[in-house]
Amino acid sequence: MKRVFVLAAATLMLTACSMREKPLMQIQDMPISVEGGEAGVSTAIKSTLRGRGWQVVDEEPGAITAQFIKPNADVGQHSVTINISYDADSYSFDYVDSENMLYDASDKTIHRNYNRWIANLQSDLARAE
Repeated sequence: MKRVFVLAAATLMLTACSMREKPLMQIQDMPISVEGGEAGVSTAIKSTLRGRGWQVVDEEPGAITAQFIKPNADVGQHSVTINISYDADSYSFDYVDSENMLYDASDKTIHRNYNRWIANLQSDLARAE
C-alpha cells in the first residue's frame, strides 16, 4: 500500500511540474508599423518594456537586451533576460537566460509565465502601431 501511495504522489508531482513547463515561445520577424522608422520601433519597444516592468540592460542600434525580475517569497526571485532585435519593419524576441524559471535547454521548455510575459509584450507592441 505504501508503495502505491509513493508512486501516486510521485506521479502527481511530475504532472504538476509538467503543467508549469511549456515550450519556449519564439517570436521571430514579427511585423510592426510605427512612425519614425527604426528609431520609432526602438522607442515603442522601450516604452512597452517599461510599461510591463522590464529593465533595459543593454542597447545598441537594432538590438535591446532586457530583463524582467519578479520577486518570489519561496525562491527569492524569478528573472528572464531576452534580446530584442529589430529594424524599421519587424522585431524578434530571443531567450537569453533565466533564473528559477524551470528552463530546460534540451527540451526547449520553460515555466509558462515566461510565455505569458512575452505574449504580453507582443500584444502591447501590436497596440503601439
